[in-house]
Amino acid sequence: MATILPQSAAAALPRCPRPACLASAIAHSRQIVDVAVQTFSRIDSLVSNAGICTFHPLLTLPAELYLKTQAVNLNGAFFLTQAVAQQMVKQEPVDGERGSIVGISSISAIMGGGEQCHYTPTKAGVKSLMESCAIALGPYKIRCNSIMPGE
Repeated sequence: MATILPQSAAAALPRCPRPACLASAIAHSRQIVDVAVQTFSRIDSLVSNAGICTFHPLLTLPAELYLKTQAVNLNGAFFLTQAVAQQMVKQEPVDGERGSIVGISSISAIMGGGEQCHYTPTKAGVKSLMESCAIALGPYKIRCNSIMPGE
């Protein structure tokens, strides 16, 4: 069963003024974990679903759009996964497991799109991130998987 932070707890999270800022992504991830632990005492699952895709032709793709897409889709997924995993490792296992992390990738991770040259690499990165995290976190009894929705 999914549990969502209550409005009061969600309101306590800071608004990231510049999501493309790496320091903000790291700090924001830690604050999300802190609020979740203060609210629920532990974290048993994470579904990392943040993602943006503004279709744009490769030849005129602004660097800012590429960097923002990478920051949200891949850097955000990495730092939130890392922060949640750090918390899960500290927790006592429940039924022999410490938790589950699911990264939402995309069918675009394995098939390109003409106006998605900035998006598809980030979703391939999420898929690869979850594969590597499964290996890295398996010994701690933390399951990691990716889901690739699409046609």
